[in-house]
Amino acid sequence: MIKHWIVSDHYNPAIKSEVIWDMLLSDFVCDMMRAYCKTKEEIILLAKEFPYINSDKNISKVDYLVGVGKELYFVELKTNSDSFNESQYKDYMNYVNENPDEDYTLDRLWERYKKSIPKKKSAGNYYKNSKSQKYAYQIERMKRVCNKANLDNYKFIEYMKDEYQGIKVIYITFDKIEYEKPVDQIVIENHITEGDEKDNFRILEFKNKDDEERRERWRMVLDIIRDAMKGSMPKPI
Repeated sequence: MIKHWIVSDHYNPAIKSEVIWDMLLSDFVCDMMRAYCKTKEEIILLAKEFPYINSDKNISKVDYLVGVGKELYFVELKTNSDSFNESQYKDYMNYVNENPDEDYTLDRLWERYKKSIPKKKSAGNYYKNSKSQKYAYQIERMKRVCNKANLDNYKFIEYMKDEYQGIKVIYITFDKIEYEKPVDQIVIENHITEGDEKDNFRILEFKNKDDEERRERWRMVLDIIRDAMKGSMPKPI
């Protein structure tokens, strides 16, 4: 029943299905990144819906901010390659290439976070102020996942600037994104072939070798994605 409604909503243009898929895939983002990067370095999902300044000087959000060793990754989820946004991609690449525009350097990204921290937490606007709440929530969450809850927000931003020295962009996409320039992407379609049990992406090496429950959930997610990619809406039940 759950699979049926997820697949049905995937084909409903009135529903933002990526929100649904995010709930299924978030728990496995770091595992997918580990399989793709082929690294044993620490991988941390630092933030979801991470706000940054786009080329229009407005706040946009990247789906996931992931730390891999000493590098940051902007990770964008696409359930259909047709939803690839060239303007969004160029915004991301500006951060990667350290564009001379001061709004497009990794250092300025953190400086903007620092400026967004309310001066007085007791003023009652820490999470209520529309301009600061996006940043304030993310700072608090990142402090927890980095085990730095003891740091005040300003010192934590300095810690992040020292901890991560570079930034990359990668897409997690159901089918391959075709673009005039190479796009780093994890293409799930390549890993859901029926019976392809030797694919190391299908049987992700979870940190806990005994975590059979997570492995079963991952197999279930791939099974749902496989049904969603068959190209037709399921019959009503």
